[in-house]
Amino acid sequence: LICQKDYNLTSFVDILPQWVNQFLYIFKSAKNEEQEIYEQILIVEKKSKRPTVQGYHFREPRSPRDPSPECGRVRDQLMSLMEAEDATCHRLANDQGRHRGLVGGPPMLQLCQWYVTGLFASYFSFAQIQVATFVNQRILSDTEGLNFMRTAERFVKTSRVLRSMVVAQPASRVACDAWKGILPNSLLDGTFNTFLSDDHTIRGWLHQLLINLQGTLHATVHLQRIRIGAIETNIGIAIKRETGIRIMAWRRGMVNAEIEIRKRDRGRGTGRERDRVRGRRKHSREKRTKNEQDREKSHYRKGKDIDREKSHEREVKDKYKVRSCDREDKERVRKKSQDREVKERAKKKSHDKEVKDRGGERSRDR
Repeated sequence: LICQKDYNLTSFVDILPQWVNQFLYIFKSAKNEEQEIYEQILIVEKKSKRPTVQGYHFREPRSPRDPSPECGRVRDQLMSLMEAEDATCHRLANDQGRHRGLVGGPPMLQLCQWYVTGLFASYFSFAQIQVATFVNQRILSDTEGLNFMRTAERFVKTSRVLRSMVVAQPASRVACDAWKGILPNSLLDGTFNTFLSDDHTIRGWLHQLLINLQGTLHATVHLQRIRIGAIETNIGIAIKRETGIRIMAWRRGMVNAEIEIRKRDRGRGTGRERDRVRGRRKHSREKRTKNEQDREKSHYRKGKDIDREKSHEREVKDKYKVRSCDREDKERVRKKSQDREVKERAKKKSHDKEVKDRGGERSRDR
């Protein structure tokens, strides 16, 4: 094969224009295509002294229930190519019997790749476009096709061809795999931890990206790395400051005791600054006493307010008691008046009865 090391590439470069012309001729007319292509194969074999045409077999048989979308796409395209009227399309797509595999080997693959990139687009029909697309798609599903891409140049060409094809149903898994391949390792191994410790926006964006690509655990570990990197940075700054003090002491000829004194007196400043600090402390002390006095006054005021509220509540209770007594007196007077009325009614009733009895007796006497 061409991808093998001991193949003479100069002979292939010499015969390449003839291959291109023959390939265009085969796709433009289907007359005597097998005879013409095998003549070119013999020419290449004679010049290179090695067989160039090999069977392009599948790595494993594909069933109709295969869940892979790539296999399904290739299978559907294979059926459309088998139904085409062009004899060339039928011969290239047939994988049964003695014609199993793609005829032409690596040269045919290269020509199909050149066609898909648009080099000879004006010479092909729609069926021939499907042939070239089908050939490029079968590269990834076969061992010989993977061997064809072992060199860097062929790998780049094949990747460009496959990238130019339209994806019918894009999946999130494919996008995640692409991000994993494109994302630089410097964003994952903690190179920028010292810079990202202060920028919360970029840190949150990177944390969410790592969650989407590699899961929550890896993103949490990466976030902890960022925090640890910030702590290490602070420790490094402290060590650097301590080292600078010791270097300065060594330059000035200071001893360890003087270093300790300087450490102890660091931040206190000169005499004027100390007086200013003392004045500030005195002012703060006076302010503190004033605040305490205000607090006591406020407590006194609050006590007065509490006494006033208690006296008001007491007055309200007394008024309620007076009102309750008045209500009881009114109820007692009402009951007395009712009893009096009842007695008067009974007395009047008895008087009427007596008068009636007296009248009856008089009538009987008459």
